Amino acid sequence: MKEGAEILVRTCANVRSAEEVVIVTDPERMTIAEALAEEAREVGAVASILIPPERSIDNEEPGPAVAVAISAADVVFLPVTLAMAHTRAVREAIGAGARVLSMTAFTERMMREGGLFTDFRARQPLCLALAARLTAGERLRVTNPAGTDLTMRLIGVTGTATPACWMAPASRRSLTSKPTARPLKAPPRAYSSATGASPTTAWARSVNP
Repeated sequence: MKEGAEILVRTCANVRSAEEVVIVTDPERMTIAEALAEEAREVGAVASILIPPERSIDNEEPGPAVAVAISAADVVFLPVTLAMAHTRAVREAIGAGARVLSMTAFTERMMREGGLFTDFRARQPLCLALAARLTAGERLRVTNPAGTDLTMRLIGVTGTATPACWMAPASRRSLTSKPTARPLKAPPRAYSSATGASPTTAWARSVNP
């Protein structure tokens, strides 16, 4: 898992020497947490692994001790079984300036192959450009050979690029993201204007056209 950890630590989170890195995990993903901690220490960071009390549902709060630790961190990794990205603790850590990388349900296989090995730096300009086009555009249409044909309004939508890498020297910029590259977070009104058909979901309707 060494190569995957290197991508997450050095590219996705851009960890730097002397930074405080907190890795929140659970027993099922301890090997992933240990690989991240080892890589963070190799770049000179101070890495800590925390296991919160057992949680029963996604986005259940991890407890006050974990909340305090991640709010004081420069970088937070979340290789957990149940999601934490939308907890109050994580929102407050982001508000305090932590760079948070959500890794819900990550497996050892994902650390060795697959989407993590995308060239995130090379894809960042495309992700930023697509986000800018979505912000400037008025209408979006998505089609594919399988029959998908979806249209939605973009007026009032702000394209938000989350290319999952910090290119500049590490700074206290806030972003929470899985290691994926995506250009859009749309408000509910954009989805409510959608009309079209998708063979995978078998729907064709218009809401608030």
